[in-house]
Amino acid sequence: MKYYVTILCITSVFFLGLFLDFPLWLLITLNMLIFATLLFWELSVFTNKFKGDFALKSYKKSLDLLKYLGLFMFVFLVFEKSSWNDLSTFEMSILFFAVAIVSADIIVYSLYKLKHPATIFIHNDEFIFNNCWLKKRNLKNLNYIGISPLAGELVLGFIKKRDVLLPFREYDKKEFRAFLEILVEKSEHNVYLTEKVQNKFPATSLERTV
Repeated sequence: MKYYVTILCITSVFFLGLFLDFPLWLLITLNMLIFATLLFWELSVFTNKFKGDFALKSYKKSLDLLKYLGLFMFVFLVFEKSSWNDLSTFEMSILFFAVAIVSADIIVYSLYKLKHPATIFIHNDEFIFNNCWLKKRNLKNLNYIGISPLAGELVLGFIKKRDVLLPFREYDKKEFRAFLEILVEKSEHNVYLTEKVQNKFPATSLERTV
């Protein structure tokens, strides 16, 4: 939450500065702070330590295509009638803003491919999803396992708490199947793997390991 609040505050000051004609050096400094905060927020996944009877590693970082589409459209509208040889302070600041966001994502994506951080843990009956928005749930209260309509995320439904969405493309299919089997065993409700889930993650003889 602290990173989110920090980014929200810096970004608000940045856009306020665009309309109050802050000097370019100050706007660039704010962009650098946004970049650093985004990076440290994402890197917190690598430094968080959790105990677990079962741990699942991410082999790549899912990219938010909608975010990039929105960013591209925003930049396009700003630069639509601009000349690259004569950019205003406003336009240069927007360009640095876009570069800061994309650069942070590229660095994090590369680190995920290289380091494979553990992002899912199960400790006794507790499920932990270690990402920017840390989520913890009691697996006894799990009452649904399915795949989102866009077929890019696993949906875990819980009683009295919000659903958890897992970007399953980040994980090894065999390891993820072992994780699904543990979920079914831990739940105290009539939870099962739908045909769609089973087709996506077919059963194997994989032994579970931490």
